[in-house]
Amino acid sequence: MAQKKNYSRYFIILEEDEKGYSLGVDKSASGYVKLENKNGKCKISYYVQNIKKQSSPYHMVLICNKKGTKDIIKIGEMNIDEYGRADICYEYPVDNIGNSEINADKISGAAIVKFIDSNIISVMSGFSTTDIPTWKSFSIIESKERKKEDIKEEKVNKTIFDKYEE
Repeated sequence: MAQKKNYSRYFIILEEDEKGYSLGVDKSASGYVKLENKNGKCKISYYVQNIKKQSSPYHMVLICNKKGTKDIIKIGEMNIDEYGRADICYEYPVDNIGNSEINADKISGAAIVKFIDSNIISVMSGFSTTDIPTWKSFSIIESKERKKEDIKEEKVNKTIFDKYEE
């Protein structure tokens, strides 16, 4: 019986999609996403540089376009430092990336995006496959834990007077 592969690592190089988000004309925004699978865990590392800090946040997303899955997993917000860099790392179970119940083997790309109204503005993106999908129309999956945290925050913000109004 063949031994199951226990470790894999691959990089997705991020390239600038939209102009106007880099620090200067001579420096374009660049970065990478590293996905490491080891012992049932998937470590996701985002690194970007030469990106302009703005008041509205950038978001890290993973694009799933393999094995019949067409989804965007929202990983989280990205805070850019004063030098235009960010280095962020997350760890999830391999079969539950971003607490979305999607397996890591369905990830085909990654992106740094801005959400403006109901539109996705892709600042940077990259893919591990040569076939680049029209991914902006895929359904967005948020972390189930993140949704629970939002609900808890709403309950905490109630005052003693709110109890009488219910």
